[in-house]
Amino acid sequence: MNEVLNKAIALAYVAGAIAVVNLEVAIHEIKLEKDDNAGKFQHRAEKLKSAFNTMFKTMEANLENDSMDEIRKRLELMIDNCWE
Repeated sequence: MNEVLNKAIALAYVAGAIAVVNLEVAIHEIKLEKDDNAGKFQHRAEKLKSAFNTMFKTMEANLENDSMDEIRKRLELMIDNCWE
């Protein structure tokens, strides 16, 4: 893959992964508040997570291991920074 495509896919992966983590936090908080829409929200969030995982399995298989390791490290740092 070319460099621009690699970077675009990596950034999409990071943004999607951050969204999934934040969705999990939101689902947890909605359940704690016993919101009437918690079930619908959780169902839709699970569908989104499934789509995310399916879409990026191919990307992960096509990226070099070094690239994927670097992306995962950056992702962990970005998520940590979001919650500080």
